[in-house]
Amino acid sequence: MFQNPLQAPMSWKFVYLPTVGSTNSFVKDNLANTGPLHLTAVFTDHQTEGRGQYDRKWSSTAGQNLLCSLLIPMEHSQIPHEDLYQWNMYIAAVVRQVLDSIVESNVYIKWPNDLIIEGKKVGGILIENIYTGSKLSASIIGIGININQVEFEESLPNATSLQVIDGNHRDTTEILYALTSTFDQESLMSKSQENPDLVLNLYNKYLYKLGKRVMCTDAENNAISGILNGVTVDGNLQLLVDQALLSLSHSQYKLLL
Repeated sequence: MFQNPLQAPMSWKFVYLPTVGSTNSFVKDNLANTGPLHLTAVFTDHQTEGRGQYDRKWSSTAGQNLLCSLLIPMEHSQIPHEDLYQWNMYIAAVVRQVLDSIVESNVYIKWPNDLIIEGKKVGGILIENIYTGSKLSASIIGIGININQVEFEESLPNATSLQVIDGNHRDTTEILYALTSTFDQESLMSKSQENPDLVLNLYNKYLYKLGKRVMCTDAENNAISGILNGVTVDGNLQLLVDQALLSLSHSQYKLLL
């Protein structure tokens, strides 16, 4: 996978927990409000209360996948954090970039933060922001990537893993090091200062089902169908319905796979 074994980036702290309820909850309860914040990666073999988007349960076979949360203090980012939509898109673009570097199949982003390979979900991202008063002080980035799991519950027909895709067994810790190293380099962040549309354009470039007919549902399970036209700077999904362009918020709608 990697030409040389990757080492843990020196700028990060790494916390390994054999089992935990949720890595995001652990970071929030134990690290995010305890004095000076540091770049910290918490990872585990097994989550008993793993969560995904829309409070869905994240199911994973113990010891087979990458389950981690990254605590990133805001001073480590150069993207203006009053623009949380751009921050969210940046995170999705970075994780996609890392996966794309280790697998030959194309990796796409399913709005807002799922990772898709060959039409199936290989991973997901859950971002929770920490505030001190009204000031945004840190982000907790929960990342789940199916690495070596080859069998999934019947309730997850659209799940896949890197090993299912290409048959290769991978070291999950090396992928964690690749993720933290990429965030550490912040090359995309730096370039975005010169080109403010860079993150948005990169997100849309790899947007799953761009230009194709998709189905979205709201909280009451009402469905709306249209052509996916892209994602706007404020994070909304643009859907072309009967020649009218609708803007859908991910807090109100979900895109079906």
